[in-house]
Amino acid sequence: MKRALKITNGILLVLCVAVTTVNAFQADRNGAAIVGGVIWVLPTYLTYRAADTPGGTTYKWARGLNIFGLVCCALSFAAVTITATAYGHEYFGTVVALLIVSTPFAWNIYALSKVKKSAEQEIELLPDDEPGSHAPVQEAVPAWASSKQKRSNNYVVRHWRGELSLPVSYWVNGSLLGIVLLMLFLVIGELAKEWTLRATAFVVLSMLALTIAVTVWSIVGIMRSASEHSKRGGDAGWATAAQVFTMLGAVSFAVRLATDIGPQMKEHASIAFNADSITQVNATVAMNGQSLKLQGMLGTGSFDHAKQALLAAPAVRTIVLDSPGGRLREAEQLAALVREKSLNTYVEGRCLSACTYVFLAGDDRAATPNAQIGFHPPTFAGTSVSKAGLADMLAYYRTAGISESFLTRVRNTPSNEMWYPTRDELIDNGVLTRVSLGGETTSGYTEFRSRSELALAYRSFPLMKAVDERYPGTIDRALDAAWAKVEAGAADADISAAARQVMSEIYPKLLLTADEEALQGFLEIMIKQLGAARQLGPKACSLYLEAKLDATKVFSAELVQEELRWGLNVLNNEPIAKPMPSQEEVNSAFASIWTHLPEPYLQVVAAPNDFVDQPKLRCDAMFSFYEAVSELPASSRATALRAMFQTDE
Repeated sequence: MKRALKITNGILLVLCVAVTTVNAFQADRNGAAIVGGVIWVLPTYLTYRAADTPGGTTYKWARGLNIFGLVCCALSFAAVTITATAYGHEYFGTVVALLIVSTPFAWNIYALSKVKKSAEQEIELLPDDEPGSHAPVQEAVPAWASSKQKRSNNYVVRHWRGELSLPVSYWVNGSLLGIVLLMLFLVIGELAKEWTLRATAFVVLSMLALTIAVTVWSIVGIMRSASEHSKRGGDAGWATAAQVFTMLGAVSFAVRLATDIGPQMKEHASIAFNADSITQVNATVAMNGQSLKLQGMLGTGSFDHAKQALLAAPAVRTIVLDSPGGRLREAEQLAALVREKSLNTYVEGRCLSACTYVFLAGDDRAATPNAQIGFHPPTFAGTSVSKAGLADMLAYYRTAGISESFLTRVRNTPSNEMWYPTRDELIDNGVLTRVSLGGETTSGYTEFRSRSELALAYRSFPLMKAVDERYPGTIDRALDAAWAKVEAGAADADISAAARQVMSEIYPKLLLTADEEALQGFLEIMIKQLGAARQLGPKACSLYLEAKLDATKVFSAELVQEELRWGLNVLNNEPIAKPMPSQEEVNSAFASIWTHLPEPYLQVVAAPNDFVDQPKLRCDAMFSFYEAVSELPASSRATALRAMFQTDE
C-alpha cells in the first residue's frame, strides 16, 4: 500500500507542478488559477512524505489536508445541487468533475490509514526488550498539561485556550468552519427569497454578528494553539506558518470589517429596526379608480403599502410608475403582485434601477417618448456591485425576454451611473410593448382634490401667470375647462388638452402684435415641434396640429423650454400695433408657395379640418407649408405669419 500511495501521489505531484507552471507563464491566467495549483501541490507533497513516516506530524497534516479537501468537495456538491435545483440548471457535468477531483482525497485518506495500521502491526511484532536492560523512562508531560489552569471539557473553551491540536484548530475550526458559514449564507440566501425584506435583514444581521464572533474565536484559538505546538512535540515551522497565515487572515478580515461587513451591518440594522434610509413609496389611486400611481423610492414596506392600496381599489388595471429605484426585494414582490393580477405598467416620468422590475412585470408596458427608463447593476452598502444581486437581476431580465446584448450593456454599466436606452432599443429588446403619447390615465391630476388646488398649480406656472396678466381671466377659463373634464373622470390627456385649447387661443393675439424676430422664433419652434411629432407618427402629428398633444410628455425638455422662453419674452415686451396686411399683400406673400407646393398639399393647407381622416397627408402637407413659409424673405414671412394666425378681433 505504501508503494501504491507514493506512486499515485508522485504522479499527481508532477501533474500539479506542471499545470501550475504552465498557468504561471500564461498571460490570460489570473492569480486564482495559480493559487489553486499551489493548494493542490501541498496535500499531494505531504501525502507522498507521510507514506514513509506514518503517525508523525507530517502524517497528521497530510491526513488533515486530505480530509479538508474531501469536505470541500462535499460542500461544493451540496451548493451545486441546491443552486441547480432552485434555478433548474443542468449540473451533471459539474457533479462528474467534483467526483473526479474528490477521488484523490478519498484514496489518500484510505491509503494513509492502511499504511499507518500496517506500521503499527509491524511494531507489535517486534521482540520485547530484555528485563533490566535499561531503566524505565518516565513519560514526558506536555506543557499544556502541566498548566495550573484546569483543562476544560468544553470544545469551544478548549479551542479558545489553545488546548486543541494545531491541525484541528487551523483546518477544522478555521478553514472548514469558514466554509460552513459560507454555505449557511448561501442556504439562507435561497430561503430568504420568500421572506420579507425586514425579516431577511434581521437574519443577515444576526449571521454577520455570528461571523464576527466566530472569526475572532477562531483566530485567537489558532494563534494560542500554534504557540504551544512545538511544546507538544510539533514542528515549529508549521506553527510559524500557521501564525503567519492566520495573522494575514486577521488583517484581511479587519479591512473587510471596516469597508464591507461594517457598512452592511449598519444598512441591515436600519432595515431590520424600521429605520430604513430609503423612504416608502407613495401609492395613490386615481379618481376613477382604474390606475394606481407609485411615486418615490421603493423603500422598506413599499410592497405592503401598494398591496393594501390595490386591495382597496379592485378596479385598478394600470400601475403608473415614477420611481428612481430602491430595494430590490420590495421591487421583486411588487413585480410578482403585478404579474399575479395581470396589470399593465405605464411610465410618463422615470422608472430607474429596481423600478424596472415592476415595469417589466406588466402585461402591457407603455411609456412616453421622453420618459426615462434606466438600468444599472444593483448595489448595497459596503459593496460597489452586488454580484449575487447582479446575477439575480440578469436572470430576472432574461425571464422577461430581454436579449443578451441588452443584458451585456446593463452588466457593463458602472453601478454609480445609469444607462438610458433609446426608444428604439427599448422596443427592439422587448422592454416596451408600445409608445404612449401621454395622459392615458388620470393619475396626473389625482393630487388635485379640488378646483382651488388646481388653480394654485396653474397660477404657479410662469407662462400661464404672464398670459393672465396680459389677458385677464385666461387662467379662470382654462381652470373651468380642465376641471369640467376632471369631474367627468376624463384622462389626463383630455384634461390637459382642454386647458391647452384655451391657452392656444392667445397665440394669434400675441402674433398680431409681435415683432418680426418673435414671429420668426415662433415659426422655428413650430417647425421643430411638428418635425418631432412627425417622427412619433401621424397620430401624434394630428394631435399637435389640433393643440391636443402634451408637449411635456413627448418633446425633449430643451424644446419645451424653448417655447416657454419664447412665450415669456413676447409677453414681457410691449405689443407693437401694426395694421392688418391687405389681401393683396397676403396674396403676394404666398404666391411663391402656391406655385411650389403639390396640389394635394395645397388642398390640405386650404382646409386642414377636411383631412382629419388622412393624418399622414395632413401632417406632411402642413410641415411642408411651414417650411416653405420659413424660406420666404423676411418681410413676406412676417406678413404670411400674421395672415396665418389672424383673428376677427
